[in-house]
Amino acid sequence: MMEISEDPKSGDFVLVISKGIREKWYRKWLRINLPQGMWRVKCSKEEVSEAVNKFLSEKILT
Repeated sequence: MMEISEDPKSGDFVLVISKGIREKWYRKWLRINLPQGMWRVKCSKEEVSEAVNKFLSEKILT
C-alpha cells in the first residue's frame, strides 16, 4: 500500500508506504490485517518520484 498526500501548511509531500500483510487474531474472535513493515517519508514535490523509486528498490522489491 502506498499513500501520497500533501501537507497544506508546508507544501511538502508525505508518503506512507507499507509492505505485505499479516493476519493477527485479537481475543480469539476478531481477525485483523497488519502491514509487515511501514515507512513514512516527508519530501518536496520534486523528490516524490525519487523517494518512491528508492523505497521500492530498497525495501519492497528485495
